Order: sequence, then C-alpha cells, then structure tokens
Amino acid sequence: MRYRKIVAGVASAMLAVMLLFSLLGVALAADPTADASRTIDPLVAEPGDEVEVTVAFENVAGTNKAFALNETVPDGWELTRGTDDASSFKDINYPSIEWVWFVVEDGATETVTYTLTVPVDEEAGNYTIEGVVSSVGPETVNPVGGDTTITVVEEIPPEPVEYDLIISSSAGGEVTEPGEGTFSYGEGTTVGLVATASDGYEFVVWTGDVGTMTNRYAAATTITMNDDYSITANFQEEGGGGGGGISCGMATLADFIPFALVSVGIVGVWTTKRRGKGI
Repeated sequence: MRYRKIVAGVASAMLAVMLLFSLLGVALAADPTADASRTIDPLVAEPGDEVEVTVAFENVAGTNKAFALNETVPDGWELTRGTDDASSFKDINYPSIEWVWFVVEDGATETVTYTLTVPVDEEAGNYTIEGVVSSVGPETVNPVGGDTTITVVEEIPPEPVEYDLIISSSAGGEVTEPGEGTFSYGEGTTVGLVATASDGYEFVVWTGDVGTMTNRYAAATTITMNDDYSITANFQEEGGGGGGGISCGMATLADFIPFALVSVGIVGVWTTKRRGKGI
C-alpha cells in the first residue's frame, strides 16, 4: 500500500512539472521544425572589412508553419540587409536582428543574406554570431549550425608566392644540385646550382633565364627566384675551345656575341695593320 502511494506521489509530481512547462510555452522533447545552417565569408577579416553572412533553413515540421530567424551579431558592427523574402524585418533590438515569415511551406527552404562591416577601430580577436530559427504550435527553437566565429586580425598575412625553376642540361654532363626537372621555391629564395661534367667533357655556360644568376659561366653558382625560370647547363668536349665539340642545348645567339665581338676585334686590328703595312 505504501509503495503504491509513493509511486502515485512521484507520478503526480512529474505531471505537475510537465504542466508547468506547458504553461510556460516550452515544448518538451519537441521534434525539430527547421534545419538551419550559417556560412561566413571570410572567416578572417581586418578592421574595415566587409563580411558576408548567409543563413538558410528548411521547414522539416511536416506542415506549413510560421518561422522567425533571430541573429545576434557582434555589437558595434554595421549590418546591411541583403536578400530575403521575409514577411517582416526588425532591427530595433540591435545587435539582435529578426526576420519573420508568416507561412513557410513544408519542405521549403528560406535563405537570408546580410553584410557585417568590421569597425575600423575593432581590436583583434574572435567575434561570434549566434542564431536560432523558432516556430510556434508548439513553440520550438532550432539552433543555427555552421559557421559562428569571425577572427579579426590586425593584418592578414599575404599568401606565400612560389615560382617554378625548370632545370635541364645538354649532352656531356648533368646538374647535380638541386638536380634536373621542375622545382618550386618561395619568392626571393637563393638556389644553389652545381653542374657536373661527364668524363671527357667540361662545363661551358648556363643559358636561359639567367638574369638573377650570380655567375652564368661558373659551374657552381646561384640563382634568385623572382619569377618562373628555365635554365640549361651546357657542356663541351674537353679541349673543344668552343669549336665543333661544343654541345650547347638551349644556347642562343646572344650567348656567343661576346666571343664574336672578340673575333671581329682581332680581325679589325689585323686589317688596319695590313693597310698601314705594319705587318
């Protein structure tokens, strides 16, 4: 008998609690009525930057319903309304903003966009946006998932710049440092180069994009990466003297102009002396 009285008392207490919650308009263990998500772009901003926010929710209640979206944004940030088809829009309680739809059809998706402007004097740190999508009959509050935090920094570090260095060699040798092929380096990086001749050959000159190379005529040299470059190490047979034994791969006419000028100078001196009968 006593056991029954205890059970009855507990049941009565639970019923009273449930009735109290019901009178307060709180839905107990109500199924969600909306599936809501937020995207923020960019997630990292500087003072004075604009941040685009998009909130989308779907009516999953199984019936047509009225909905309200409430977003609480960082205090002091200017909000500009974007695109939406809400029945009403309220910002009188800023930084809490409200969009209301009198009827959203079952399965329909509503999308809201707005822009936040970071104050020019805002301090670095993390700032959050909180939001819920609510409906009535019974009252149900659905949290907005997705992005929530905007990180404000004094200055966004620039994206690292990288350039490609394409290295090849002519017959008679190879590039042993850093090797041959395509290599990527950060802007301003100084890259060490070593060209190694095969037996019976000797290094002649580097050709290609050699404008930032320390010494194009040295087998061991460096190049500074300020752009995408393509270079070739050229070799010749030992004792070739620049004659028929040279194998210059990608060498151009400009690479041999210094040798041509020297030859022309010698011929000119010899001709002048002949005319003056100096020899």
